[in-house]
Amino acid sequence: MTDSLRNAQINHGIADFTLREDDLEVIERELKTQTSTVLMIDISHSMILYGEEPHHPGKESCHGMSELILTNTPKTH
Repeated sequence: MTDSLRNAQINHGIADFTLREDDLEVIERELKTQTSTVLMIDISHSMILYGEEPHHPGKESCHGMSELILTNTPKTH
């Protein structure tokens, strides 16, 4: 904003102050959002009751979350 006002003053003077399109200075910024995902798995004895393998439900959740993240987030390198 300050740069645009300064440009208008330089280009048109202070007596007849006008702000025109060619006075404007526009800065575009690309914002990047960072996120972290944590999946906590209950490895207590009660988890054995859900299947043959003690960590089966937790593994399914991890695979599902991993697939969701990989398919729905843009690749950043």
